[in-house]
Amino acid sequence: MTSMPELPGRIDRTLLDNAQFPCTYTMPIRFEDLDVQWHVNNTKVLVLLQEARVDFAMVRKLPALGDKIRPVVGGMTIEYAHEIRFPGDVEIATGILHMGRSSTVYAHLVRQNGLPCAYALVTMVATQDGTPCALPAEWRTAHEERAMLHLPAFPTV
Repeated sequence: MTSMPELPGRIDRTLLDNAQFPCTYTMPIRFEDLDVQWHVNNTKVLVLLQEARVDFAMVRKLPALGDKIRPVVGGMTIEYAHEIRFPGDVEIATGILHMGRSSTVYAHLVRQNGLPCAYALVTMVATQDGTPCALPAEWRTAHEERAMLHLPAFPTV
């Protein structure tokens, strides 16, 4: 009999709840974001996160990867904590949690009326000619200086 593979861990919600994000983007919920249950469809949250990442790069004045390097979504983990309702706005806090050789992990916290609604980790991978490539030094430096998530220091027990 084959044993079940170990499942990945969950997002550390307490860590993100207490983190200092470098940017928060506020956007209105649109009628088209709703599903038949009259709350924001889970798939539409992915669009909200993408909008927040674009705004994040513009507000923080982050450089592009360059002409030949393209960012692609390499992975995404999202946990829904509460329904997002219409009408109203959402606030999406965004910051970089980790940078690897060719990838960047963005952390997002979506809130509505102060209530956490979704937590997400999105891994973006730099690619050139369809394969992962190293993040450019200038890009890495700018992101380290202006875009990193500031995590709380929890006391050790």
